Amino acid sequence: MSDININEETLFLSDDKVFYTIEGEGEFVGKPSVFMRLSMCNLTCIGFASADSPHGCDSFISWSVKNKMTFAEIFQLMEENNYTNHLAHGAILKLTGGEPLIQQKQLIKFIRAFIDRYKIVPRIDFETNATLMPDPVWRNE
Repeated sequence: MSDININEETLFLSDDKVFYTIEGEGEFVGKPSVFMRLSMCNLTCIGFASADSPHGCDSFISWSVKNKMTFAEIFQLMEENNYTNHLAHGAILKLTGGEPLIQQKQLIKFIRAFIDRYKIVPRIDFETNATLMPDPVWRNE
């Protein structure tokens, strides 16, 4: 049993929060996936600004909004939308943003609480800008 208080621990999610879809790019194209889009980014890509993307980032509107949610609220959202069932049957948990590794200390707690609650060890795939070093715990647990 985990000692993580899911009613107090929080993450900051974007407006899309958590959603189920089929991966459309990369190594896992065509695979069922549950995306958890986190807020915040450590880069300011203004040098890439264009008329279609005035902030220089193609997903600025998706990750700039910060919805503070408890782990319990995220679990409820996942349960209500059947996302936990998708993960139990092989969907990939895609941690994306913004830059998800900004919140990696909380993400590690979230995944531990998730495993404790659902007895599921999901396959996790990060969508990251690769500027922050992942904690070794991601490889060792």
